[in-house]
Amino acid sequence: MNGTHVEKPLNRADEVEHLIDAVKAPVVPFIRVADEAVPSRAAGELLPNSQGLVQNALVNARRPENLVQELALSLPKGEGRGEQGLLGAIQDVLNYSVNTWDQGFMDKLYASTNPYRDVGVLFTRRLLPV
Repeated sequence: MNGTHVEKPLNRADEVEHLIDAVKAPVVPFIRVADEAVPSRAAGELLPNSQGLVQNALVNARRPENLVQELALSLPKGEGRGEQGLLGAIQDVLNYSVNTWDQGFMDKLYASTNPYRDVGVLFTRRLLPV
């Protein structure tokens, strides 16, 4: 470099922090829904949640053809959808995914979910270059 070119400082750490916080925003309430459903599981029936709504915390079941219409999946042409597109896709996935934190979910392969496992997965995934 000849002294006339000024490198723009990297802000990768700030970017990662921002995106982790943004992704955390919908994930924590998703887990909380399962926590609030524990009395329903103990009673053996769906009880109203803290907002007075009766809902199944395990899954928001949809017929496949209805789910395809509701999600309206498509790949962007040219530029991507950016941060808002990513966060919207994450919210859609959470809305229609089985809540593995719910006590109604028990799979022989997974057993159950716990916070230490999730943090460990996040951490170990970060160590991989891909």
